[in-house]
Formats: sequence, C-alpha cells, structure tokens
Amino acid sequence: MPSSYFIDPVRRLVIISADGVLTGAELLAEQRHLASEPLFQRDFSQLFDLTQVTEARISADDIRTMASATAFGPTARRALIVAEPLLYGLSRMFQLMLDDRGGTLRIFTDRSEAEAWLGLRPLD
Repeated sequence: MPSSYFIDPVRRLVIISADGVLTGAELLAEQRHLASEPLFQRDFSQLFDLTQVTEARISADDIRTMASATAFGPTARRALIVAEPLLYGLSRMFQLMLDDRGGTLRIFTDRSEAEAWLGLRPLD
C-alpha cells in the first residue's frame, strides 16, 4: 500500500492517502508509526483518502486490532473517503468496532463533504 500522511499541527489534522493494494499489516504499521510521531496528538482530526485503493487485503481480525489499538482518542473527528463498495463495507466494520474509543468516525464518498464535516477551510 503506497501511502503517505501529513500532520498539520496548525489545523490539528492528519491527512492520509493510500493507493494500490491495501493490507491490514501495512495499516497497523502505519498506525503505530503515526502514534510515535512527535507532532501527533490523539485529539487531532483525521482525513483518510482511500479513493485510489484498487484492492483490499484486510481481515476482520485486522480491523478488530486496528479498532482496539487506534492512535486517535475519543474526542477526535475522523473522516474516511472511499470510492469502492468493498472499502465502504470494511470502513463500516471498523466504524462499528471502534465504538467511541477512537473518536467520531464518518464515511464519505465525496472529499468536499468530508472536509466540510471536519470543518476544514481551503488554505489561502
């Protein structure tokens, strides 16, 4: 899974993009790496763009592990953007398993709607 993330401490936001093949192991590794970043704070919002993912190799156990060990705290607002029905289903499973320990998570198919829900304004 080629992915990248950017931590914007001014907007209190983590932007993550993924493309290609998405695996549970890579997602878990990225989550651990993000949690160790000095700029990261658990209450930051998250914008996770999955619209360029072509294949998902993620098990229910992977999702359960990600939900129980999430880097984000209960006050975080998290937006996942998906384009494929399979990714929507996996994201929904994650949302249900996450409960409230990883903040409020919503799933979108439109980036503008996700950004608006997070309260983001375009940068000048």
